[in-house]
Amino acid sequence: MKLNVLQNGRSEHLCVLAFCLIVIIGALSLSPGDNSDLHFALPFFRTEILFPQLCVVNRVLGIPCPGCGLTRSFASTVRMDLKGAVSFNPVGPILFLICIFQIPYRIIAYSGLLHTRPLLKKSENIFQAVTWWVLGGLVVTWLARFL
Repeated sequence: MKLNVLQNGRSEHLCVLAFCLIVIIGALSLSPGDNSDLHFALPFFRTEILFPQLCVVNRVLGIPCPGCGLTRSFASTVRMDLKGAVSFNPVGPILFLICIFQIPYRIIAYSGLLHTRPLLKKSENIFQAVTWWVLGGLVVTWLARFL
């Protein structure tokens, strides 16, 4: 039974690691353009393709969701345009840093070192608290847009 729980935990770490890598690679391949558009760069063809708006809430209800602007914020953060990143979504740069820190954390957790080192185990609790605070910040920022 214990082995099954460890396997489930390992697969969770692997999934989060893959997701974070996809997010970072996506942020590197997208570039924010004028008028808050996103462009997908095709460097081999020296062209860019306009990336469509994917937010269903914004398309259907006409209001931005808490995550609106995160993709553009991540793409701006990768390019060190923090002013632009914060203008798209104020929590975006912090969430992007959390995503970057997930990579070494998930590799360490997947390897099993997390449970053998007390300091790493303590960092897991801190990291989870910070993640919840940032997600709460997304909701607060979203509500502030309407005031």
